Amino acid sequence: HLAYLRLVRYADERLTHQVRSDCCTLRYEPDLLDTKGAISLSQRVQGYYEKIVRTLSLPLVPSGIVVYVYPYPFQYDLWEAKEILARNRPGEIHIFYDGRSEIGPVEHEMVHVLTSGLIGNRRPRALLAEGLAEYVVGSPWGISLDKWVKGFIKEGVFVPLSELWDDQQFRRTNPIVSYEEAGSFVKFLWETQGAEKVLRFIEGGGSWQESFHSSLHDLEGAWIRAISALEVTPDEMELIRYRIWLGNFFNNQRLSNKRLPWVGITYYVSGDRVVIDRVAPLSPGEKAGL
Repeated sequence: HLAYLRLVRYADERLTHQVRSDCCTLRYEPDLLDTKGAISLSQRVQGYYEKIVRTLSLPLVPSGIVVYVYPYPFQYDLWEAKEILARNRPGEIHIFYDGRSEIGPVEHEMVHVLTSGLIGNRRPRALLAEGLAEYVVGSPWGISLDKWVKGFIKEGVFVPLSELWDDQQFRRTNPIVSYEEAGSFVKFLWETQGAEKVLRFIEGGGSWQESFHSSLHDLEGAWIRAISALEVTPDEMELIRYRIWLGNFFNNQRLSNKRLPWVGITYYVSGDRVVIDRVAPLSPGEKAGL
């Protein structure tokens, strides 16, 4: 709740500039974005919107979504307050931006906003809602959803869907595991059962047997068999292991007490090179001679 209050106060006081696109109003502060940068980011958000409505066959109409863009350090408050923001600020998306390339999960959150009309006032199971958003977004960090699940199985951290079907257990689980498993499973349902049947299940509830003529256990077995032949490269496994560790870290500790290893640099990618453009004073990076 404190994180939520910090965010809405900052939004009211600092995010006072705005630019509009067909889908959204982007709220930002000039210290983070100039007008040209805000327009470019707004066009990027518009592209996400068009991709979502195309993927989910939703009507392409002006949506009135308001996107609040916070400086990068607010990413931790945004993570802690995301459930309260979803309940208290419908039709809004709150994200961070580093001023260059990294942006918060705007596409993921937009899926939630645009599909809220499918279910009225009923909250869908997290496995379905988060899975649908992850499916639309695609391949996190350049690795397919199915490969993430194959990596979880190899690492022994795979969580059965019967556990993730419970919302409280879903939220308690390492989010890297729960979200990517959900995305891969919804992708499997979408491809094998059809979009109409999946959306009708999310909209109307009902049992797995009634909707898909199979139990959740049987569907899970077919899903795992479908991805069992995938090969995950050593580089992909290294990233998967790191993200699992990071998810466990943030899921099991208060963010205010975080003690992550750090280098102390900012950088950007130029072609096939990583260019360091700032080294923080007294940081490990400076001490190492970067």
